[in-house]
Parts: sequence; C-alpha cells; structure tokens
Amino acid sequence: MTSGQDARRYLRAHRSGVLSTLSAKLGGYPFGSIVPFALDGDCRPVILISALAEHTRNLAADPRASLIVHDYADDVQAGTRLTLVGDAARLADDAEARARYLSQFSAAADLLALGDFSFWAIAPKRLLFIRGFGRIDWIDAAEFTPPAN
Repeated sequence: MTSGQDARRYLRAHRSGVLSTLSAKLGGYPFGSIVPFALDGDCRPVILISALAEHTRNLAADPRASLIVHDYADDVQAGTRLTLVGDAARLADDAEARARYLSQFSAAADLLALGDFSFWAIAPKRLLFIRGFGRIDWIDAAEFTPPAN
C-alpha cells in the first residue's frame, strides 16, 4: 500500500479538523478554526460554512488553506496526524456533496435552511502524513487522489 492510499484511509476515518486560512482582516496571519468535514468522491474535504464566518471571508480573498487532522492521544506528537494543504473553492449546487455531508452531519440541514451557508471543497496540493516518530511522508496530490473509476 502506498503512502497516498494510507493517507486516504486515514482521512476517511476522521470527521473534523483544524482549518487554517490566511486572515484578510489581520494582514495574512494564519487563522485556525475547528470544522467538521465530509469527503467527496475525489477525497477532497468538503466543509459547510456561513458567509458570516471569518474563514469564509478569508477563503474568498485567498483560497490557500490547510486542514490538520489528528488522533487524540496522551502524547499528540507521537500520534498519527495529517496536514492537507490545498486550494479551497466554493461548490456550485452539488447534490452529491450535499448528500455526502448530510449523511454524516444530519443536523446541518438546519444550517442550510438559513440560506447563508455554502459548501466549499479543498483540493489537495500536498499532504504531510506523520505516523509517529520518524515516519514522515510528503505526498503529492497525484499520489493521494483516488484512481478514476
């Protein structure tokens, strides 16, 4: 099994992480926030965010973002973690992304009813996959993306 396959399996086993964007308000300083996510068919994290949220404004100004996912452990530095670095884009009315997201987060239907929430997908550029001390892999998007059916 390749590192890309391992990274996909790891990401599929998680449902939340820390989204970091570049702050439009604070001159490009990193801005982190906790987000739930679902994966689309290309294994891109899909998030549901409000137009009022700081990270939404940041992504609209600069699509570069990262998402870190980790296992909760007594020693977080010894545990497995993955940082996905990529570009975020707002999704058009994407029925598949909506269905996948709502299948994992059914309460999000209430947020969608408010009218100012939209789905965004993060297209990976590179990933840093750490599986404990000394087991570190940089993975290119081509190795991470699932093969076409």
